[in-house]
Order: sequence, then C-alpha cells, then structure tokens
Amino acid sequence: MKPGEDSWGRGPGGFILAARDALDGMAGEGPPCGELFAATEARPSERREPDEGEIWAAIGRLRAFSIELYDLCLLSWMSSEGLQPLFLEVARAAGISGSSILFDYSRQSIRLLRAGCARVEREIHRLAGLARFGLRRDGLYSAPLEPDHAILPALAKHFLERFSGRSFALVDCRRRLALLSTEGELRFLAGRGALELLPETTASEAEGLWKLYFTATENPGRLNPGLQRRFMPERYWKHLTELHS
Repeated sequence: MKPGEDSWGRGPGGFILAARDALDGMAGEGPPCGELFAATEARPSERREPDEGEIWAAIGRLRAFSIELYDLCLLSWMSSEGLQPLFLEVARAAGISGSSILFDYSRQSIRLLRAGCARVEREIHRLAGLARFGLRRDGLYSAPLEPDHAILPALAKHFLERFSGRSFALVDCRRRLALLSTEGELRFLAGRGALELLPETTASEAEGLWKLYFTATENPGRLNPGLQRRFMPERYWKHLTELHS
C-alpha cells in the first residue's frame, strides 16, 4: 500500500502534507478536513493525487521534528470527532514554540487533542482483540466491525502478523469500507465491493466450537458485568460470536 492511498482514492497523504505545511508555517489550511472520510467514490479526474515522493518527504519532516507529532497526526486523521483542524492548530504552534508544547497540558488545545487521540488509540487496541473472524466458503477469514473511528489502517499490521500470509478481510460496516489481505498484499475497497467480503450469514462449525469453548470455560462465580462492559462496551457486542445464542 502506497502512502496517501486508501479505499476511495484519497488517503492520509493530503492531511500529512497539510500537517507539514502547518508545522513549517506555510500559508493555507490544507484540504477540507470534514470530507476526509466521505466514502463516495469520486471520478479519477476529480481526485487530487498527492505526489508519493512529496508525501514521503513530509512524513520524514514530521518524524524528524517529533515522532509524537507524527503519531498524533495519524490518530487525528482516523478520528471521526473532527480533530483535524485542532491538530493543524497544534502543529502550527509546535512549529513556532518547539515540540515541547506537545506535552504542555496547560494548553487547552493540547488537552483536547490528546483526549481525542486517546479515544482513537483505545479503540484500536480494543478491536485488535474483539474482531471475530468467520471462515467463508472461498477460504477468506472475514471480520465485520463497526468502529466509532476509521481505524482499519491501524489494524493492518496486527492482523498481518497474526494471519501470517493467510487471506483475511476487515469490513467496516458503518463506513462500507474493507481492508483485504491476500498473500500478504493489502488492498482497500469501498461500497458494494467492501460489503461483499462480509462473512456468510450461516453459522459455521468453527463458530459453534468457539461458543462451546466459551461456555465451558466460563466461571459464573467470577462474573463481573460492570468490568465486562468497561473493557468490552456493549456497542461492540453485535459482532461477538460468543455472546450470541
């Protein structure tokens, strides 16, 4: 997958360039932030394809200035809470005052940005453990997800290592997007093509065995519904095989 590439032809590349410009105090606010996750497919002539070399140079500039700033950039891009303008404000301030302001919690902008990015990061860690895969008849392992944030790119590395070359798909049902890995090569799909990668609706033998294992190992004496909801919020239960009768 190339930098700046995503499931509908526009990716973090444009935002990374805007972050570089903000850091360097260049004029302009960058691309519109509100449209970063619009899953409609634009015609090729309407797309602005950022230059790959320029994007890599911008990544290098951000990382050389501060790894922390680069991480916040990616988390802001994935956020569905509109953190992008706030991040650009922080990047401009960091370019003027130095990277130390990223840890200056007396600044309201830093507190708000950090809190928002922490919510994105928390969901990444949760869904790395809560994704439930079903084996389709075509041999593809597929997991339906409905994350609050657009975090599919952040889950790629974890599941590439976990599946070790086997084909799998992560499908964001809310945004109609999918990450597909075949023989270790990643592709992103949108719309109908993404939803066609969902697991089959009929229960498989593997799902039945997983439910049996879950029931057999459950200890009723240690049930703690409050703690369970804290680490596994109910909004994720829809796709948890073991919680379906």
